[in-house]
Amino acid sequence: MVGGSANAGAKRKRAHQKPTQHPKEFPVTDEGASSDTDSMTEDNEDTLAANEYDEATGLQDPTINLSHFQVLNQETSWMVNGVDVLERFHIFRSDNLDEYSLARDQIADLRPESKFKRSLPSHVAEAISPSTPIHIQQMWPTLEPIFERAFKYESYDDVSSALFEESLKDPIVRYISSIITSYEHYFKHCGEIIPQDLNEKDAFVHLTWSFIRGAMTVIGIESRSFEVLLVGVRERNPISETKEMGQVADGIALHGKDQLFLAGASCLSQPNVDNKQWQDEFKLARAMRGSWVSQIKSTCHEAIPCRGMAVFGSYSYKDETRFWKMDFQGAFRLQEFDLFSIPTTKANFGTKMKRALSSSLRLVARLQQEIENRKNVVPAPYEDCVRMAEAVGKIEMTTDVPKRHRKKRCSSGSE
Repeated sequence: MVGGSANAGAKRKRAHQKPTQHPKEFPVTDEGASSDTDSMTEDNEDTLAANEYDEATGLQDPTINLSHFQVLNQETSWMVNGVDVLERFHIFRSDNLDEYSLARDQIADLRPESKFKRSLPSHVAEAISPSTPIHIQQMWPTLEPIFERAFKYESYDDVSSALFEESLKDPIVRYISSIITSYEHYFKHCGEIIPQDLNEKDAFVHLTWSFIRGAMTVIGIESRSFEVLLVGVRERNPISETKEMGQVADGIALHGKDQLFLAGASCLSQPNVDNKQWQDEFKLARAMRGSWVSQIKSTCHEAIPCRGMAVFGSYSYKDETRFWKMDFQGAFRLQEFDLFSIPTTKANFGTKMKRALSSSLRLVARLQQEIENRKNVVPAPYEDCVRMAEAVGKIEMTTDVPKRHRKKRCSSGSE
């Protein structure tokens, strides 16, 4: 918790109040434009609101004024079951500004068991959902029959034998077969269990990524893997960002030049379990935020961004992978919508593989929905593009990352 005096608390309370001056909705026509005097007054009030800060910490609060997000066609209110969730996030953020807090960067963490989600009333937390359910059987009619024939068995050998009876003309069969081939190498040379000492690249690319990338191939989404430079991170302050490791992704999905999906991974066996996972998740969430800002900036060069624009991500820790979504609704909302564990033994193979396949296909179905949503963007005239570019420039960049503590080497003969 961040403490402070009564006077500082009063400052925070005033900061949480919404600005009384409401900005114009996008787009603005000549008929609806206000006079120059009114515009100057509104700009001054917006500037004052944006510059308010919490005296207890000395940090500006980027959640106070959101008029620039309205210019970018993004939602700036967040009501759930009659509760103003955005107001609750303002209060939560003011008390959670430690160096590893996602709230510092205007990210409302809504993943299961997150501190912010636990602070919400139960009827509100339960009502928050990342999106509507995905029915993959309707998208791929042959999926369920293939699953029934291949996964009525549990062992790797039986599943493989059943799959070989299927026609490779079916894209779902080709997808599953590619994963079977990846596993075949390890089971043939390493026995009944996947080696736990596989390095991060082998474990992720050959096993976990084969599920995700294969699903992207089925639906026609381009992907890349390992050491892919993150565009959103590259656009941050290069001086401060030299302190942060992990400016590359272990996997991405592309829509044109946009990095629609970012993946992070670790080895199957981790010695420092208490630090590795949450530090990687912290970096990935910030990278997703940077990717969102980068993509909306790119869109503003020629079109009005679609409302509810989202980016997606995954983090694989040991044998488990979790899927995330980030969008903006008065705050950057980080939500988890699916997870799976890869099979690591021959005996316990069928059930885990079926779930991993289903989760990966649901992921790419969501990616396809996002791509279709972005196809509906409306071209904008030059004047509006300039105004949107100015609005993007008002989005706060991510805060400086925590410095890594290094042990100082002692000179010879000294303690």
